[in-house]
Amino acid sequence: MGDLVRDCEMDDWQEPHESTFIVRIWAEVGDQRDPEWRGHITHLPSARRKNIQNLEEIPAFIKPYVAGLIQDLQ
Repeated sequence: MGDLVRDCEMDDWQEPHESTFIVRIWAEVGDQRDPEWRGHITHLPSARRKNIQNLEEIPAFIKPYVAGLIQDLQ
């Protein structure tokens, strides 16, 4: 299996005008009827990670990175 894995820099697999995120979410069901969403989102190039307590935090975290990509294209 070691032959299949190689060390690489982030730039080796990321396109110049894209950004990569990992989002992990889960529902916590307690006494309330509606689940409470929890999770975290990680921006891979910077390794910046944010814990989230509701789904609305996901686009708020991503938005500055997308704005940066748009500026890069102009």
